[in-house]
Amino acid sequence: MSVVLYEKRERIAYITLNRPEAMNALDDALNDALWAIWGDFEADPEVDVAIVTGQGRVFCAGADLKTFIPKWEHATLKEARANLARGIGGGLTRGQHRMTKPVIAAINGAAIGGGFELALACDIRIASSSAKFGVFEVRQACIRVMADWSVCLRSPAWRWHST
Repeated sequence: MSVVLYEKRERIAYITLNRPEAMNALDDALNDALWAIWGDFEADPEVDVAIVTGQGRVFCAGADLKTFIPKWEHATLKEARANLARGIGGGLTRGQHRMTKPVIAAINGAAIGGGFELALACDIRIASSSAKFGVFEVRQACIRVMADWSVCLRSPAWRWHST
């Protein structure tokens, strides 16, 4: 089973995060697959827009903590900085955020942490009535500045939510 479904039809790229058993959490395999997809989407003259969504009841639960925490738990500052250029969501949040084609997030459920950041990185966000948004770092007062900075950078109109 592929961790992401990628289909092109009628000039639209349909990208579906396909890890419903893990609430579409972003692990290395999904990030790598998305990185390749974003590159293909940008380079393909036969598609004009992408729609990204999640399989099942969740858009994206953010980083897969089962693989994310052990990977970065003892990382050096140099290793962490090396990853900043790529970010998560296959680089859409950082390395590939300057694509010239629009990306639409079809948010069909929870968009939490990195999933929220992925949604914010899209040009247009359309949320279903079951969509929920959250960032745990704010609740825990961890990297508060980073969470505010990310939200402000992606969507200046939301700045007033910061405290």
